Amino acid sequence: MAKRAPRQVVVTWIGSASEVRVCGSFDSWGQGVHMSNTDYNGSGDSVLHTFTAQLSLTPGKYHIKFKVDDEWRLAPGWPTEDAEDSTNNVLDVA
Repeated sequence: MAKRAPRQVVVTWIGSASEVRVCGSFDSWGQGVHMSNTDYNGSGDSVLHTFTAQLSLTPGKYHIKFKVDDEWRLAPGWPTEDAEDSTNNVLDVA
């Protein structure tokens, strides 16, 4: 069987936060990946910010969650799936 080449996937979180990490099955729910605040303007917590991270993933389905200021969060508008004792977002990489 041919080896599947990794794809560069940009993941985005939009919300009010100081620090965001994307975590999931892509790294066996390890430390995850720090997301960069790409539009920080220093005007306080009430402003929505865009956080992004680029992941190198082989095609497949991944369960992910966002750690937003030390709290687990789901991304609104993303598909979800129940897994074990929690609900996770689903990221399909073609």
